[in-house]
Amino acid sequence: MHTGKEQFHTLMIPLHSYLQLSREAYSTYLSGKIFSNAETLWLANRKVHEHLLDNTGYIPAELQDDTLILLRHYDGWFAQFHEHMMKWKPSPGDEFIFHRTGDQSAFPIAAEERILAYYEKLKQQIESEVLLKK
Repeated sequence: MHTGKEQFHTLMIPLHSYLQLSREAYSTYLSGKIFSNAETLWLANRKVHEHLLDNTGYIPAELQDDTLILLRHYDGWFAQFHEHMMKWKPSPGDEFIFHRTGDQSAFPIAAEERILAYYEKLKQQIESEVLLKK
């Protein structure tokens, strides 16, 4: 079992940064739905995905469902990205638009929000512990 401090530094700080990077990349993609923006989003999402997989032992029980929901979403999104890329072979400035298919769901905002709320809760807890030691 990992301490809250270990969990915060190993899992949550990088995850928070990667989720922020992904949000910024998505915002950029929405402002211009071109391949270079989609590729930047892919890279940001890949960082989140890999970090979660590389640090599964640090994921608390209360976030396991949310991280699985997020990972499943990314798996579907990566597959669709790859299909589009192989089919259209786009150049950086080419239009690159995603459409939900079949059972693919929209981005799981609620799961992401619970993960970010957990980050804030753990951050406050650690900051309180540091203040108590002073």
